[in-house]
Amino acid sequence: MKYLNKEYPKYHPEHKPWKIGLFWAAVVLLIFLLFQPFGLRDKDFGLKLIIYPLYSILAYFYSITSFFIVRYIIKSKKRWTLKNEFISFAVGILPFTFLVHLLTVWITGDMPLNIYWYLQLFYHVASLFMVITAIELLYYSNKSSVIQIEHFSTLLQLVSQQSSVINKQPDPEIISISLEKDFIDINRHKLVLIKSLGNYLEFYFRESGEQIKKLVKRGRIHQAEKDMEAFPEFLRCHRAFIVNLKQAKQMKGNSKNARLFFDQKLEEIPVSRSQFKTLKEQLDKIIAG
Repeated sequence: MKYLNKEYPKYHPEHKPWKIGLFWAAVVLLIFLLFQPFGLRDKDFGLKLIIYPLYSILAYFYSITSFFIVRYIIKSKKRWTLKNEFISFAVGILPFTFLVHLLTVWITGDMPLNIYWYLQLFYHVASLFMVITAIELLYYSNKSSVIQIEHFSTLLQLVSQQSSVINKQPDPEIISISLEKDFIDINRHKLVLIKSLGNYLEFYFRESGEQIKKLVKRGRIHQAEKDMEAFPEFLRCHRAFIVNLKQAKQMKGNSKNARLFFDQKLEEIPVSRSQFKTLKEQLDKIIAG
């Protein structure tokens, strides 16, 4: 049930309905060419040249129509889940099957308008819809991760803009980080990231002129994380890294393989899957102030 309540990104504003319609038309045409359902295998070739494109055109307009209907519903609902998509699938298949039935009767002259033939067509149309929906589900599930990453990159840019204003303040805040035997005072606005290497911590600072300075101290990353938990810009995004989100330049990858970019002189910093949701929460906190 939790999976069904996940947001389904098919109707995201950047997705074009005509492209989705073309996809539906292409899949329908391909399936009819390969499998020739509805008893069309024994029909004349000339008839197939007429009816196959008509089925594709019907699928095209059905897809676009349903897309705009859902877009209209989302204006008030604000969120479209997988459960909503399956309900839409179940409802939409009924009139679509009837249209296919009418078209087939008109073109071929067989398949009389009765419940028996409607149910026969319903079986084939449902199978066809399930194939297309399964392909879309796989595609848009992956697309969802890309959209999230793009959204995160936008948030990082906003955070970076805030950081440029904060860095102009004359008295930057100092954080004391506990080490193995003593502690270190760091400028929270210059710290880029902390990297754990066994019993040692590597501190990376952004100095004037965009120069990166590295400082190595003996300590544990879990203690550094505890000392910095009051500052939302610092996130332990991976077991070996604590990053300053205000210093991040960009984010790439997907929810399973997200990476933060800080500087050409620094390596890409991975974001673990367990911290992906926390990253969004931390960015929202920073922007909210």
